[in-house]
Amino acid sequence: MDANSAVLRHRDSGRQFERAADRAVRLLNFREVGGTPCADGRRVRRGRLFRSATPDFATPTDLLFVERLGIRTVLDLRTEPERRESPLRNLQVHSIPILTQVWDPGSIAASTLPPERFLADRYVEMCELGAERIAECFNLLANSAASPALVHCTAGKDRTGVLVALLLATFGVDSRTIAEDYALSALAMPELVALIRDQTPERLDAMVSQPSSFLSAPQETMHLFLVDLATRYGSATRFLLHAGVSEDQLDALAEHFTAPIR
Repeated sequence: MDANSAVLRHRDSGRQFERAADRAVRLLNFREVGGTPCADGRRVRRGRLFRSATPDFATPTDLLFVERLGIRTVLDLRTEPERRESPLRNLQVHSIPILTQVWDPGSIAASTLPPERFLADRYVEMCELGAERIAECFNLLANSAASPALVHCTAGKDRTGVLVALLLATFGVDSRTIAEDYALSALAMPELVALIRDQTPERLDAMVSQPSSFLSAPQETMHLFLVDLATRYGSATRFLLHAGVSEDQLDALAEHFTAPIR
């Protein structure tokens, strides 16, 4: 069984449980970033990068799964108040908050913009305010010794989605494919809210005191974000160069994460 099949099997196995507290699988929104075609006849390699929601609730089944995938490095994009002691402590965990604080639920609720437009604006803002930390993430990923790697935030949707989108766009993956991958995160949100409710009810407000539409992941959000970023910087690659990622690091990323289609 290849890594992608293992991911799908692991993800599906959690559906047999009715309550989040009883699930053997609590590492939600987990999937591989790999297998998609790039613009130059190459393909994103499998088994090098994975993404997920918070691992805070990971069970022994989850930890065994992560071990079997050979994951070495974890990029935790959360703010300090969001973090708990990671159950992945046997791995090399890098805490790199690309937001200084989570979005205020009040400002989200008060927004008159469509959810897609509001989120896309926040993603561009996240890139600009967190450029130095995004560059730090890419610098780590450019080191082949760090792979396989897992990148996560709390939901695995916004911060993780932006970082993955930047990486894929840099490889020339088309915006439709990037948006389709981003949209998969919406499937995990009901389970994640239920899990937070079961395990850490004091953290519930941050997830559910906003309109449900902002917990979704509409493809149009990612399309708008990528267009806006290209309008401001020319491309995702040019943004990363602006953020401090070097040409050599971009070359190393492409060498490590992509391969010719055969």
